[in-house]
Amino acid sequence: MDAFRGLLSAAMLLIGGHAYAGWEFGAGIGDEIIGETPGTAQLSYVFAGRYEQVVSLGGISERQAGPRRVSPNTLFASYLIRIPIKERFYFGVGAVAANASSEVISSNLAFTETLGWRINQRWLLEIRHISNLSIKGRNIGENLYTLNYRFD
Repeated sequence: MDAFRGLLSAAMLLIGGHAYAGWEFGAGIGDEIIGETPGTAQLSYVFAGRYEQVVSLGGISERQAGPRRVSPNTLFASYLIRIPIKERFYFGVGAVAANASSEVISSNLAFTETLGWRINQRWLLEIRHISNLSIKGRNIGENLYTLNYRFD
């Protein structure tokens, strides 16, 4: 019974907190690699709680250097937990499933880390890194810089 109470307490700690739940749209760019800078966009649903849980669907445009395709157009789904650092800053960690692999992201399953700044209630600025942590081959990793807008 004590183990159950401990799990219940931990669950309540994760669920309580911030009141926001709703949609976010983000757009931005990725790092320049071999002279190419991709565009990126994502639509996310944010679940309310002390630590916001974010489920996203998004895409990253291709990079092509001459006849060599460095990274194809990539669609991804991700799950992220945002952990508040200060009132307006947060760190996020999660997982990503992508439909394509390349020199930049060398496997279809990867990890993601995010640093974010809440400009105000509607606007957020994020830096996101996606990488497989070299678990399945070496990869450059993808850095994405996005401006996100929250709407109800």
